[in-house]
Amino acid sequence: METGSTLGDTPYHAWMLEFLDRCFPESGGRVIADFQLAMAKCKAEPKCAQITMQSLAQDITSGRGDGPAEGFRRFALGVLFTAYTGLAYAEGRCGESNVPAELEPLVRWNPEIIAYANELGPIEGSE
Repeated sequence: METGSTLGDTPYHAWMLEFLDRCFPESGGRVIADFQLAMAKCKAEPKCAQITMQSLAQDITSGRGDGPAEGFRRFALGVLFTAYTGLAYAEGRCGESNVPAELEPLVRWNPEIIAYANELGPIEGSE
């Protein structure tokens, strides 16, 4: 799913397209999130994950892709933030705010990201 960003033909854009394509398979007519794959991708290329979060947040705040496209972007951004932060937390890289230092400016500029992550509700297998 193209996000309308200006990343063009960069490794970041390729990472984002792969993330959006592979981490959200359909199951029973619904799109689900593959958190294990999302975390693996964040671990392998954290800078790409950070840039994808920024790009998705910008697309949402700019109003690109109303309706289902915006809903999917919000869901994808919540999943990406949750996966990245979960990995950072497991590695002991989160401070008192439970947000890794490298994401604090992004969350400060786009506080709704945390709301998108909270909208996900409980994650199966995390109990």
